[in-house]
Amino acid sequence: MKKSKFRIFEHFRSFTPFIEGSRKDSLKSHSMLAGRYNDIKKYLASGKMPSNLPSTTSNFQREANRYTLEANGKLSRQGKRVALYADRMKIFNAFHQSHQGRDGTWKKIKARYYWRGEQAFVAKKVNECVACAHKNNQLWKACLPKLKAIPVKPKAFWRGITF
Repeated sequence: MKKSKFRIFEHFRSFTPFIEGSRKDSLKSHSMLAGRYNDIKKYLASGKMPSNLPSTTSNFQREANRYTLEANGKLSRQGKRVALYADRMKIFNAFHQSHQGRDGTWKKIKARYYWRGEQAFVAKKVNECVACAHKNNQLWKACLPKLKAIPVKPKAFWRGITF
């Protein structure tokens, strides 16, 4: 039996939903994340541990204590609302209307929302944005005049050195 040289990547893919994979794998990981958010909501509301823990009890409690449950039933972390997978494109489109680039969009989203991998998501979507690609076009450098060499005369200090 021949070993695959990409075996390590298969192992890594199970932990990271942003590595290029099939759409089915990506949706599965996002549904697992939504399930985890629901478990955290239930734990914060009732104080009871969920029956099917994704990790140890202490790890789950540590992660759940980073979140707070607002009065309207929404989950927040560090004062920022936790965005569900279905809302991410709406949030991105709302904050990226002025096409200020990756960093500007990410800073605006980061100030109000939280989700795992938000910086990678914003970077990917800005890369796919046609308006940003035209705005940040590298061809404008070709229109600049060519640089001219400036003649430099050596000082007297260099005249005395010989090889």
